Amino acid sequence: MGTRLLLAGCILLATLQLEAQQGEASELVTMEFADADIRVVLDLLARQVDRNIVIHPDVQGKVSVNILQVPWLDALSAIAESVGCVFFSHDAEMTLVRVVPAAVDRSVQVLEVIPLRHRRPPPDGDWELLCDLRTILDTGGVPGECVAYDAPSSSFIVNASRGRIQQLRELVGILDQPQAAQDEPPADVVAALRRQIAVFAEELATLRALVESRD
Repeated sequence: MGTRLLLAGCILLATLQLEAQQGEASELVTMEFADADIRVVLDLLARQVDRNIVIHPDVQGKVSVNILQVPWLDALSAIAESVGCVFFSHDAEMTLVRVVPAAVDRSVQVLEVIPLRHRRPPPDGDWELLCDLRTILDTGGVPGECVAYDAPSSSFIVNASRGRIQQLRELVGILDQPQAAQDEPPADVVAALRRQIAVFAEELATLRALVESRD
């Protein structure tokens, strides 16, 4: 009973966090820099959207940015990924965001719940959405990362780094749209998901090569 109550509380918190993040992500930013220090760019982004961005000491490098009216979280994601980093936040309002090297993020795993509002698995056979999420985690090659579907709560239970969980939330958001549970998702939605999976796989390969070159 205690475990179910704890899970229910986690699901409620995750739902509220997802709603808040979707609203906050709509704030648009414009930035243009050439070969600028990553820490300076992140500081200016934080000032634009009135957020606190905490930067890990190992986050270093130069970036060239030309962003015109895009959601600030998309801008943050692109800037962080350009120097092999990821970001995450512990609070629903995203008032405090942490940027860390991907290698550091992968060393710490957490258990989180990603609730589904609309989509449900088919009555029989494999569920493509769950298979795609597992493919992303498998591509990362990080021991211990896994995802499972909890039918009673209609949620994904994920054990992974915070950066990877952030990516999974974004992908789930693409497919978790109002429609009959037995319908196939629209072709354009599936294509978008496949493209993101391919991009994540390429990024992981690049980051892995970067980490190996530093060892």
